Amino acid sequence: MPAAARPPAHRPARRPAHRTRPGALGLLSLALGCRAQEGLLRVDLDPLDLDALGGSGPVRAFSTAPGAARGDERTTDLEPNLVALIDSATARIDLAAYTLDRPAVVEALLAAAERGVSVRMVTDGDELDDAGTLALIDAGVPVVARRAGDRIMHHKFLVVDSQAVWTGSTNLTDTDMLYNDNDALLIISEEVAAAYAEEHAEMFEGGRFGRSKDRSRPALSLPLGELDLSVRFSPSQDPVPAWVAAIEAAEARVWFATYSFTHDDVAQALIAAQERGLDVVGIFDEGQAAGSYSVDEALSAAGIPVYRDGNENARGFAGGKLHHKLLIVDGGLPGTPASVATGSTNWSSSGQQYNDENLVLLSGVEDASPWVGAWCERLRLALPVDPAAAPGNEAAGARCGTPALRINELLPDPRWADLGEEYIELVNAGDGAMPLAGLSLWDGAATPRHTFEGGSLGPGAALVLYDTGDHSDVPHAILSSSGRLGLNNGGERIRLTGPTGALIDAVSYPALPIGVAWNRAADGASSGGFRRHDRMPGAAGASSPGTQADGSPW
Repeated sequence: MPAAARPPAHRPARRPAHRTRPGALGLLSLALGCRAQEGLLRVDLDPLDLDALGGSGPVRAFSTAPGAARGDERTTDLEPNLVALIDSATARIDLAAYTLDRPAVVEALLAAAERGVSVRMVTDGDELDDAGTLALIDAGVPVVARRAGDRIMHHKFLVVDSQAVWTGSTNLTDTDMLYNDNDALLIISEEVAAAYAEEHAEMFEGGRFGRSKDRSRPALSLPLGELDLSVRFSPSQDPVPAWVAAIEAAEARVWFATYSFTHDDVAQALIAAQERGLDVVGIFDEGQAAGSYSVDEALSAAGIPVYRDGNENARGFAGGKLHHKLLIVDGGLPGTPASVATGSTNWSSSGQQYNDENLVLLSGVEDASPWVGAWCERLRLALPVDPAAAPGNEAAGARCGTPALRINELLPDPRWADLGEEYIELVNAGDGAMPLAGLSLWDGAATPRHTFEGGSLGPGAALVLYDTGDHSDVPHAILSSSGRLGLNNGGERIRLTGPTGALIDAVSYPALPIGVAWNRAADGASSGGFRRHDRMPGAAGASSPGTQADGSPW
């Protein structure tokens, strides 16, 4: 690369001597000495061979597991998958890393450079003495840095062979991979890789950082498999509208976990979601929440349950942090696609206006369990900001357990329409009685089709909600409080909500033959899809209100 592509103000001519940290030279020696270590995966195929990586599909999620105290940390599949991705590179790795000292990652990058892969790094000028960065410089890897003392180059991404991107909240360090709560994404897409490569080129080739970057570049939005994916790079592309729009589109719940949260526009969107009856819950990093600009206390005062992370797995000043920048909208709700936002961007003015950052927003996520699982694990260890306003650790069980009351069967188009035999069957798939007061069933109308005034349903029992008629022969048969269910014969979506409006269960059904019910594929299960009742194994008929599909009692 010509020297002009790396402006002298941003390129270290030699190993920087300032701010050398204790242990840095030791790690440098370790990284250099391991270049020839056996056992590293070598994949020299084109297109990129990702068989060694965990998961499937174009987007794969990973997280750390630091626990709550020293010694609690668990290794996860995050680092092995990152190393395998680096090892699979055959042509180029464009790296943008705020900090770098994780030995296995440094070793993999050095091995890639040694086998002829073009490794190019962008970092922050105040972090040039990181041992991993020093190791790359000594190995001849070109490194470009944002000016020291400026705002920060805060990215944590790699673009591999113009085909895959690794990004998220996780710095490539011991601290972030072991002792801090973090997440990461692998995105397999040439279009997404091209967008990240363009961001990298602005900094590496153009020497443009922060507000000097091209502000005319449009944000990337595209369908990716079953998902819709959007990417925004700060400060060129404002991330705040993406967060706010995702929150405003929420149907039932908004959960978040964030390191630094000071942005009032996002806070107001969360308060508005709380006011319209959604389940809004937040987890803050304890240290950052102590700052005067943090919005945790304002959200708590507005009635939002707010928690501080409870991660005490620290090594001096290192570790023990909740470092996510994670937003989960409608996650963990059966039948409801979720939205998930993550990346490097803190929910702050600095993250929005000055730093080099990236935000990924995924919409239409059918399985949000990787993010919900990480969030729920942290909630179980978190402590409420105001114990009077938010329950303690038992909140995780209430929110993160599988809802026991399920929509199990419905008949939208009865054989004798004039008899009004439309029905919805609910089953308690849990181990204890389920209170019904305040629960509502909805279709697309602005008012519920039925709201329960009281009562409970025992474990393993079912109730059937009819619109009209005498159904005294059906156990737990009740009539709709709205007078008619009015199910759409052509198909629609039915929702079951709790007293606060939080979604408990939902099902979308298609147009069905007259008299044929739509039944959960595993009759009475707490999860799973649906199928036509007449195609259920052992089905006694086309419908079975109040009994199991084979006619046996609940």
